[in-house]
Amino acid sequence: MPENGVTPLLIATGYPVAFFSVKPLQSLDDIKGQTWRTASFWHREFLKNAGATPTNSRWGEETYAKLKTGEIHGLMVNIDSAIDIKAYEHAPYALVSRDFWLGHIYPVVISNPKWASLNEEDKAAITRAADKSYAELGKIMDENYAQILKTAQEKGVTLRELSVTEVAAWEKASDYRAVLDSWAEEQEKNGTANVKAVLEKLKGYLLP
Repeated sequence: MPENGVTPLLIATGYPVAFFSVKPLQSLDDIKGQTWRTASFWHREFLKNAGATPTNSRWGEETYAKLKTGEIHGLMVNIDSAIDIKAYEHAPYALVSRDFWLGHIYPVVISNPKWASLNEEDKAAITRAADKSYAELGKIMDENYAQILKTAQEKGVTLRELSVTEVAAWEKASDYRAVLDSWAEEQEKNGTANVKAVLEKLKGYLLP
């Protein structure tokens, strides 16, 4: 780490993204040629690479109407939000995977100078606390994920969890690494320093 950098203690993410469709999907290959709504600029690129047409139409009546008329075929949205906004009323078929994590991450870090100034006892205590929190957070997220799927089914959603092979196929089709790299390069061209270096470090923690 650079002298003025940070030492990561804990990194967490949001809930997984799911594909909520107006009609049943046999696989994610079915989205080719379809129009899908997402609020994420990264996800728009993923959809485009996979052969779909992305749209960020305003959430609410505009999107509801387009789902009803067939102008929009589905929603790529984190699964907890899909339940909150009652997406299932308009797109009741879902493909899900716990491996499709939302792009937002929440790192807990400490500056390198501050970390270096701590005695070994304090470092060990902080590390133990981070490890314990990580383990408990993982358990909570797993339990909540299972509960969200149960809630979705109770609301009438017909859902299927994607296989490991299908997830790997989406990774290839979406070309997500290239999208991230292109974004980082664009940020540096716009004057933000060290984006590529930070992204590479984060990849080591989060990406397969």
